[in-house]
Parts: sequence; C-alpha cells; structure tokens
Amino acid sequence: TIKSIIGQTCEICENLVQEFQIGLQKSEKSNFGGGNTAWEEKRLGNYATSETRLVHILEKLCPSSINNREKCQYLRKEVEEKIEEWWFNIFKKDLNGLSLYHYLCVDYLKACCPPNYFGKSCELCHFHNETTGLTCSGHGKCDGNGTRIGNGTCVCYSGYTGTMCNECEFNYFQTTNDNGYTCTICHNSCVGCHGPSYDECEKCAEGWNQEDSKCVDIDECSNATICDVNQYCLNTEGSFKCGSCDLSCANCTGFGNDKCVSCNNGYQKINNNCEDINECSADSELCREPGQKCTNLPGSFSCDCIDSYVKQSDGSCKFKEPSKKISSTDKPTNRKTTGGKNKNRKQPKKIWTKKFEREFFKLICCIFLLGITSYFLGYYSLIVIVAALICGYYIYFKSIKLDQIFSKSFVV
Repeated sequence: TIKSIIGQTCEICENLVQEFQIGLQKSEKSNFGGGNTAWEEKRLGNYATSETRLVHILEKLCPSSINNREKCQYLRKEVEEKIEEWWFNIFKKDLNGLSLYHYLCVDYLKACCPPNYFGKSCELCHFHNETTGLTCSGHGKCDGNGTRIGNGTCVCYSGYTGTMCNECEFNYFQTTNDNGYTCTICHNSCVGCHGPSYDECEKCAEGWNQEDSKCVDIDECSNATICDVNQYCLNTEGSFKCGSCDLSCANCTGFGNDKCVSCNNGYQKINNNCEDINECSADSELCREPGQKCTNLPGSFSCDCIDSYVKQSDGSCKFKEPSKKISSTDKPTNRKTTGGKNKNRKQPKKIWTKKFEREFFKLICCIFLLGITSYFLGYYSLIVIVAALICGYYIYFKSIKLDQIFSKSFVV
C-alpha cells in the first residue's frame, strides 16, 4: 500500500513534489524566447496550464539521481490521477492557489503536515511564535515539524539550550545584535567565559596556565624527555605531538634530514643535511673477496654474490659448478671391437610373426575341416557331431594360443 511505502514520514512525497516543482521551472518558458513578447505571452498562457506541459513534467519525475527512486516511481504511479486533478481543477484556475504539496502530501496522503505543525493531527508546534514567525526563538527546530511524528518540543541548535532555546550552553557566551542574540563558543583556552578572548576566561583549560588574568599555552616541548628517543616534539595550543625523526637522524628537532642534531651510523653531515654514505664507492675495500660485489643501502651496505656464485652461511661466495650432461657419444659400451664371433652373445628370439603365421594356418585348416564335416552331417550324423565338437574345441584352443602370442609380442 501507499502507507507502507511512505512509512511514517513524508520524505518520499516531499521528493516527488520537489521534482515536480523543478519540472515547472524548467518548462516555464519552454520553446519560447524568440523576441515577440506579445505573441509569446499569448502562447505562453495557453502552454502554462496545458496537458502537454503536464505530461512533459510527469515523464521526468523520479530521475536516477533522486534518493529512494523506486519508492518515488511507485508513488508517482499511484497518485498520478490526483496530480492531474490538482493540475486541471486548482492550478489551471489559479496558479497561486493551493500548492501540490498541501493538496497531495497533507490533505490526500496525510503523510505530512504544513510547516510549523506536527503529529497525527497536525498540531501547532509548542514554541512557534506566529507573530514573529520564529520557532524555538529562532535557535532550534520543532521536533516533528511538517511530519506526522514528533512531540512538538524544541530541538536546540549547537550552543543553545533551554525549553525555548533562549539560553547559551556552558562554554558559550551571549552577544546581542539587531536580530536578538547569539551564543558564541569561548576561546579554546577557557573553561567558561564571558567574552571571546583568552583573557575573559572563568577558568583555564587543561594545557593552559593563568598568568596575569590571561590563559597562556603551556610549552610541553620545553621538557626534553617528553617524547621517546628518536622523536621530536611539536607544541600545539593546549597540547603537543610527538613525531618520528628521519631515518638519517640519531636525534632531531623536527621532521626531515635537515632537522637532525646528529646523524645515524651510515650517514654524514653535508650542508647541514644528513646524507647517506656510499660504502660501495670505487675506492672502497669492502666486499673484495672472490665472487663478491658491494650493494649500497640507506645507511648501510650489503655484500652480494655475482652471477655463477652462491652465498654461503659465513657470507662468502662459492663458485657454482655447472652440471655435466652425458652425451650419447660419451656413454660406455660393452661391444667388443675384436674380430670373430662373440661366443657370449645371446641368440635373437624367434620373431613373433612367424609364430603367428604357423598358428593361424592351423586355425584355417581346422575351419576348413569343420566345413567338410558339416556337409556330411546328413549321412553320418553322430560321427559328424563328435568331429564338430572336437574341431570346435580345437578352434577355441587356437584362439587362446593366438591371444598369448599377441600379448607376449607387445611386452617390452
């Protein structure tokens, strides 16, 4: 339902009406501006309340940039007829008549209230002055203003307090002006004050000392040990910060290699800056062992190994022997080069194809005999049946024999 989509607030309806107002402004002089003022006024009057203009506005409602676009689109479909009623029955008759917001969101949907009203029955906010038009003395807002929720009491802006937001919060002071009064926050050195300056404090805040009725910042950095070793101190109003020194500094007064009091090992002072020492310079005696090379690092150096050398546990470099590959020409052979036959040489195995030919020939002969016996089956039936069984068994035996020959032939 519409109520479940809108919920307890009128935000969706407000968004819809706001987009409609934007459409009105953009189409206010659509397709006009040619210079003929009298003609434009006549034509513009017809277009201003036309159905064409309404359709153009409705088509562009709920753009992708709007919040809760899906809910806005749903609401637009549900109330499109009511918008058309307002357009033709109210807006077309009087451009300054009842607003779409009041007609749709307040009267029809009952999701919103008029400004300065709140609650289910749209009651007047408790501390709204209709004479001055101010709510909560102008320093706060009505709880639930313009909606069907809230309790109508004042929600004060920062620095203001009281039932009607007509008092200053603690640590704020009051000043008067033509529009009444304002509450301004005290100086950050104060805990309570009667003016904007550091000499108008009721009490000094932490990190400040009172000197001659003034609150003066304490310089915590005057304590040389307030920060850790290899850190510097930065004084701030009422406090301080500790920062880390540059890597080149042993100690420092600020950040950067130009703020070093003294340099770390591996660095040296050059023009008041701590610069890295190049331990790997050409005249260096470091990393001179076989296979070593020197690599300069910030504040240090490293002895690494050149190509073909491997670093050992003691830091030295050892030459890595290339792996040897035995070629086919280097393989040892057991062949004898002397003349005559080798008596120990094994005789070659019988070639399996010859075995196959012999066994296959036997099988063909057996099948041929089986065919002959089948021919005489009608004359000597008993003898032929026995002979057929014998031949059948022999064929089966030969097939097994052939299988064995084939299986042995493919064994490596």
